[in-house]
Amino acid sequence: MLIHRISYKIFRGAIPDGCIVDHRCFNRLCFNPDHLRFITVTQNNQCRFGAAINNRSSGIRNVYWYGYGKKWFAAIRHNGKQIRSDYFDDQAQACKEAERLRAVYFKDQGDGDMKAKHRRPRGTGSVFVVSQNRYTYTLELPNDPATGKRRRKTFRSKDPNKAKAKYLEARKKLISTGVLASDVTPKLADWLGRWLEEFKRPNVKPRVWESYRSDCRNITNSIGAVRIGV
Repeated sequence: MLIHRISYKIFRGAIPDGCIVDHRCFNRLCFNPDHLRFITVTQNNQCRFGAAINNRSSGIRNVYWYGYGKKWFAAIRHNGKQIRSDYFDDQAQACKEAERLRAVYFKDQGDGDMKAKHRRPRGTGSVFVVSQNRYTYTLELPNDPATGKRRRKTFRSKDPNKAKAKYLEARKKLISTGVLASDVTPKLADWLGRWLEEFKRPNVKPRVWESYRSDCRNITNSIGAVRIGV
């Protein structure tokens, strides 16, 4: 059994019949359960990243060249039927129409245009420029434990290096005091051990827990040293 399927079964549960485990992050080597979901084969084809193998006219997903009319068009398949757009002189217009069609007909996937999005983890902050060329770094903090509201720290300066230095210094201090989590992701063996003791032992019968522990031992013996992707 593939490792991402094992990870899903351990952390998420059983895989329904007729479904496969899909990588939301489009990284086929990833086995982080937060990046996995079960979908049907049809849904998996709908959220493919990149053009189909037989699309040699454009090399762009859902965009094709109409040779007789010398124009571009967009086309998708939904519920066994082909849905085509109008014809366009510009390939970029056909690309936009393809994105629109996917957003309309494949919106049940929950991933928008299905492009790989590498969102930084909480705590890595963001940077942007405000008026008068002032650089602002924003550091995300854990939500307020009392109210649940979002908390942030901002660091501003006209010099981007100074703003970044303030941000990095504050972030390092927050990590050292345990307010923010470290950038270093845990090893699979450590994560499975915590999952067994904190999440499974109190909630399942002893024999079931022993079965889980046996499965986790087999996994950690082979890939326990691998760090979990983010």
